[in-house]
Amino acid sequence: MNKSVTVETPGETDIVITRRFNAPKALVWRAYTEPELLKRWLGGMPGWSMTVCEIDLRVGGGYRWRWRNDDSGAEFGFVATFHAIEPEHRILNTERAEDVDMPEAEIEVLFEPLGDMTRLKMVIHYADAAARKAALDTGMTDGMGLCYDLLDEVLAEMVG
Repeated sequence: MNKSVTVETPGETDIVITRRFNAPKALVWRAYTEPELLKRWLGGMPGWSMTVCEIDLRVGGGYRWRWRNDDSGAEFGFVATFHAIEPEHRILNTERAEDVDMPEAEIEVLFEPLGDMTRLKMVIHYADAAARKAALDTGMTDGMGLCYDLLDEVLAEMVG
């Protein structure tokens, strides 16, 4: 299995991030949508703690995620609103940063079965090229790669 994250930038406004996981899509869905599981992999960046991990998984609901730097105490977070939820298949939401000047994004997450494996595909759409560049300049894709490596560990435990 290729564990690397694939990042593509089609057009001027989108980022497409793809990663394969050695687990069925029902487990990947759970790890992506249940706060107690999500906090284990999304909150595991070295030097940071995930202080808030709230999810109201319904159309019109949303999430609120916050992190704190263990040394400096600096914090950042995101809030989102869900616009479509197709269990074990697709999530569509808008997301905005709480503390930093980052552009709002529309995010579609797809859970695609590959036999006993799952391909997670995230399409992030920004209003314009400058907004996409600002997001990429934060190093977000490197952080996602680290978190997805932690998700591998959580999924390995779930698979048994």
